[in-house]
Amino acid sequence: LLTADPGDLARRIRNAGAVFLGAGAAEVLGDYGTGPNHVLPTGGHARLAGGLSALSFLRVRTWIRIDDPAAATELYRDAAAFARMEGLEAHARAGEARTRWTVDGQGPGTLKTTREKNQDRGFF
Repeated sequence: LLTADPGDLARRIRNAGAVFLGAGAAEVLGDYGTGPNHVLPTGGHARLAGGLSALSFLRVRTWIRIDDPAAATELYRDAAAFARMEGLEAHARAGEARTRWTVDGQGPGTLKTTREKNQDRGFF
């Protein structure tokens, strides 16, 4: 953006793979010198993603751990309610079933792994 105040105009841009602000930010630097590159979204895809970067090659993982039995019970009840609102009855029942055990495994209805169940049945 080669204007007197490129920052003002830039604030109005919603979708762009790269924006070059001012006379010193030539596009050639975006390709070869300042970090961005020439692999930019086309066909309207800038509304979803920016240009290719090292982050494009990373896999995002979500890790969840809950060690507080009371918090877990409350979360499972909420999850069951949301699942039921969405018409996913099996998910709702799964959430409700999880309220009947504790994280430390000492509560009523303690969950067992498939291996433990099979051991109880004499398969191992």
